[in-house]
Amino acid sequence: MASYSETYVAKLVDSVLQKLYYDDHNVHFFKHYNTFVIPLRSVNAAMRQSDNIAQILYHEFQVGGIKGAYSPMFEWVNALYDRYYAKEVSLEKFLEDAGVYSL
Repeated sequence: MASYSETYVAKLVDSVLQKLYYDDHNVHFFKHYNTFVIPLRSVNAAMRQSDNIAQILYHEFQVGGIKGAYSPMFEWVNALYDRYYAKEVSLEKFLEDAGVYSL
């Protein structure tokens, strides 16, 4: 029998995946401030039960230290680019197609 937190996370993940099917936007963010523990294993279990190929970023910020600009999003986009696009599209073309402007 699933625990309350596992059931909650499964319903949350299912809700997000359903929105991906019907929404024009394909990026969703969730944040919480330790009001409810969402273990990565519960998120992974819920994703495995789905037929969706969505990519997730699960990140827990650590106290102290200086974080990079827009961390962890830049690192994640970089990893997704390397995984899915680097062999077919140059970085310059990828950024241009994404509408990223130079500084």
